[in-house]
Amino acid sequence: DAHEDLASVPGVLRAFAETMLNLTCAVAGRGRMMRDGAVKTLADLERLAVEPATKEAVGLAIANLTGAEVQGLLPEVISQMAVPTLVDIVAGGVGDADARTRLAVALCNLTAEPGAREVSLDFVTILGPVVFTHKFININVSLSHSV
Repeated sequence: DAHEDLASVPGVLRAFAETMLNLTCAVAGRGRMMRDGAVKTLADLERLAVEPATKEAVGLAIANLTGAEVQGLLPEVISQMAVPTLVDIVAGGVGDADARTRLAVALCNLTAEPGAREVSLDFVTILGPVVFTHKFININVSLSHSV
């Protein structure tokens, strides 16, 4: 398979993940990226990646695609395997505390969608301590908006 051939070249997957992360920083292009299947591509990349830095870049790119500016497209993000990909990355302990917080916030954004509740329930047993982080961040977000 051509993807597996690329995966064997050192640094290629990380460079691709970092490029996708950089592209998702442009708010104006996020909707188009999502409609063009960027999340599915990132999910596939995460499965091929072995390096924690590559997985972190993938997770942060997906996190960028879960913000309020693309709220209407979140069901599409969910259908492209964003929740299980983020769960895999967070459960693997990838990234520093700031990165893990951003990934947990992305999971909060996705699991707030009615269509994601069934998906997220399937992963409760996998999450373990991440469930606490998810609830903690959700509480903090609620408190920060009420002040």
